[in-house]
Amino acid sequence: MANAPVQIFVYGTLKRGYRNFARCCRTVQAVQPAKVRGQLFQLPVGYPILKIPRTSVLAFGTLDYRADAELQQSWNIENFSSTAIPETTEWMEVEGEILTFPDASFILPLLDSLEEYFPEDLNASEYYRVLVQTLPPQEGAVWIYIAPSGSQLPSNWQLGPRWPADPSFPNRFKLDE
Repeated sequence: MANAPVQIFVYGTLKRGYRNFARCCRTVQAVQPAKVRGQLFQLPVGYPILKIPRTSVLAFGTLDYRADAELQQSWNIENFSSTAIPETTEWMEVEGEILTFPDASFILPLLDSLEEYFPEDLNASEYYRVLVQTLPPQEGAVWIYIAPSGSQLPSNWQLGPRWPADPSFPNRFKLDE
């Protein structure tokens, strides 16, 4: 059976130059900058979490990783240009990277474990894996790990459009140069 490629939008420790990229992303084939609509927060432990508008969720990730990759591909072919992205002052353009992997059946279980996403028990999940549309010019559907529905995060944890907010600030998740 052929591999099913998959694209994942990352905004924190899975970005290039951070520990989880080095740890988990050895099979990445391409990295490109992109943006999604959302609100970015920094948790007290130091890494970020993203909230997105509920209307931006196209699908939830499943344990059928190949089907998830196929859904992403079919969404990109059939739907993305006709989907409206909500524009409100509550949500900003959050910067990150799209990582392209050759095999969804390899990378998605690894990242689901890292992000503590349990499709069969959403209440136990620290993050949800959902399919969303990226903003222009990199329009398309990507998988992303977000805050669970109904998460109440204090406003003083909110960041601007990127993590870390100050790239020059020492960060324990950043790889030593």
